Amino acid sequence: MEPAFHDLKQTYQRFDNEKLIRIATHEAEGLRPEAVQALREVIKERGLSDDISAGIEVQRTPIDEATLLAYVDVIRGLRCPDCGATGTKLNGTVAGTVTSFIVLTNYEKRVKIACPACLDKASDAGTMKSIALGWWALPWGIVKTIQCLLFNHGMKKQNHLDGPNETMVGFTRSNLGALEAYKNDPIRLRELITDVS
Repeated sequence: MEPAFHDLKQTYQRFDNEKLIRIATHEAEGLRPEAVQALREVIKERGLSDDISAGIEVQRTPIDEATLLAYVDVIRGLRCPDCGATGTKLNGTVAGTVTSFIVLTNYEKRVKIACPACLDKASDAGTMKSIALGWWALPWGIVKTIQCLLFNHGMKKQNHLDGPNETMVGFTRSNLGALEAYKNDPIRLRELITDVS
């Protein structure tokens, strides 16, 4: 049995503001209509920005390519979160890192949004760490390290594209609610692209 509107609202009222904002900006797509209504009411009662409710709506509405690219441009026009550069458009990459110890191998991939030069540094750092620490487990350390080196090399080729690459478009699509909610708040937008994983 699904919870009733009153129960949903009580649940949301127990959450702190940050948790409410996270739900509204990142998790609203799959909510039932009653949950959306309860969430909006609690956001309004707390005096949180109307932009947060707009973030709910953008996740629940089909988005066309032109609108998606407009959100991409918002991110690409920001200052680089690493070096602070403003002269080049931001893009995205995924940097892989492999670390191994005797029989354990960990292959980790992290999304990075930054200027092309900083994206190259992230790719290079993942590659260098993998070269230094990835080989030391049999057999997966060697296999995963080679995979990681090839992966980073391939991703690095996309760092200097003139337009947005697949990583940037994917990141944007995954964060539409937050982008809508924070489009007038450069500090929160910068936090959004800084705290990527």
